[in-house]
Amino acid sequence: MRRRTFHCTKFGDYMKKSKFEPENYVFYNGGTCMDKIRYINMCIVEFGRKFGMPASMSFNYLKEHKALAFLDECYAAEHTLSLEDALEDIQTISRRYGGTI
Repeated sequence: MRRRTFHCTKFGDYMKKSKFEPENYVFYNGGTCMDKIRYINMCIVEFGRKFGMPASMSFNYLKEHKALAFLDECYAAEHTLSLEDALEDIQTISRRYGGTI
């Protein structure tokens, strides 16, 4: 059976595929799409912990204030920084787009 490969360039592209299988990932800038998803998820959870909110509320806040789009577009640079630097960056982006935290 021939293995299908997916080119994942944007967060969530894997959901558009009819059959999701982790082994079908192609490499993305030295990592896999799953690495990117795990990193963004970690940022969501840690942002929530930092400000005392559940992960679902943190996700909604970051999505509404464009921080998730920022993490998606700038993943190649952001994942090389410390977690504290990344959290500061998404807090700055959120403020720029109307966030109050």
